[in-house]
Amino acid sequence: MRQHRPSGKKYEYVSADTFVTGLVIESITGQLLWLALQELIWDQIGAEADALMMISPSGMPASHGGLSARLRDLARFGEVFTADDALGVVSASHLADLASGRGVAFDAAQVVQLARRLNQDAPKKAAWQ
Repeated sequence: MRQHRPSGKKYEYVSADTFVTGLVIESITGQLLWLALQELIWDQIGAEADALMMISPSGMPASHGGLSARLRDLARFGEVFTADDALGVVSASHLADLASGRGVAFDAAQVVQLARRLNQDAPKKAAWQ
């Protein structure tokens, strides 16, 4: 497989990257993705209810399809990435990197599309999965 373009040059979401990240989590933890996420994050944030993740008929997680969760639980999950937290799931250096505004700049067409959808809340750069 050849590289599509050098990394860090243009933001482009690729579902396969998220899917592979889920497989890496399973490999490292030795657990199914949903169980690893439950133990490492969901149980730790004080969630009010279980989150739902789609799985294929063969049991593969659709990690690229996201989670369905209650709004309050989604906010609790988001705090893992925006506040200093004791979970140890996201390193302090990564949180600092996210907060710094570093990332991959959107191209002009992406900026226009985001501004149309998000008005003043449109991000200027993409972070990382």
